[in-house]
Amino acid sequence: MPSPEVFNTTKPLVITPNASYSANDIAQFLEDIGFPQGVKPYKSRILPLVEKLVAPEVPITCIIGTGIKTPGTLFYGECGFDKRPEVVYDNGDGTVNMVSLLAVENAWANDKSQSLKVIKLPGVSHTSILKDDLALDEIIGEICSINSQFSSY
Repeated sequence: MPSPEVFNTTKPLVITPNASYSANDIAQFLEDIGFPQGVKPYKSRILPLVEKLVAPEVPITCIIGTGIKTPGTLFYGECGFDKRPEVVYDNGDGTVNMVSLLAVENAWANDKSQSLKVIKLPGVSHTSILKDDLALDEIIGEICSINSQFSSY
């Protein structure tokens, strides 16, 4: 679910003939699509996780795929939510868009106590990042690099 803290809250993510929904409107969107039972878990579990991305103050490495068309905005026509929407695609890993993938990098950019390394793998999807040979080489290389730093002590 898109975080209001990360996404532009004025940019519509879902557009219908009768309403538009931004990251601020997810609870209403869940109601409108006929999933009111999703509102409480969204407000009580999802929002607290994404409202503030607290830096853990330990070194973090994020390895993400990029360059895969990823749903960005959904346009529903006159049939509303009963028919598949027209999709405008953004950059991402095929499942998660770049705004979300880079959320921690943006949130922790000025936090001197947080070490963060982001490795972007062009053409690697969310579902193949643990299968793709290039991605696996990168992951193993990172693990080996981290292990070698600690084995020299």
